[in-house]
This record gives sequence, structure tokens and C-alpha cells, in this order.
Amino acid sequence: MDREKVIKVLPVTPEWTDFLESSPFPDHRPSGNTVFAALVKSIIYQQLSVKAAGTIYNRFLELFDNREFNPGSLIAQHENHT
Repeated sequence: MDREKVIKVLPVTPEWTDFLESSPFPDHRPSGNTVFAALVKSIIYQQLSVKAAGTIYNRFLELFDNREFNPGSLIAQHENHT
């Protein structure tokens, strides 16, 4: 999402203009991961304490070469272990 698109949908007021010009624009893209990887991580983290979730997520990543996965490699991992 870029700043210009956001500005177009917000009401144009001096307060919003001042706020937008003085604030950094957030970047909501997953850092270094695909959207799929970010989704999997959020599912693992949502029901657990941060420490437990981190342990489980790291164990999950260790199942894959270079700790990288995609839908196909996740399915293959499941098929190899059933």
C-alpha cells in the first residue's frame, strides 16, 4: 500500500495533512518472507505464548531446507510424515 493511495481515501483536512507529512508510512509487507509464510507464522503464534510459539515455529522451519517453505513443500512434508 502506498502513501498516495491512502491519502486519496482520507478526508482532506489540515490535521490529516499535517499528520501524514510528519509521520513515517508503515510497511506492512512481511519482512523477507512470502505472504504465505507470514500467514503460517501468525497461525502458529495466535494461540500460544510468544516463547512457546517461537520454539514451535523454529522447529517447524527446521523441517525445510534453508528454513524456507511454500505451499508445495509444506504438502510434501506432510505426505512424507503420514
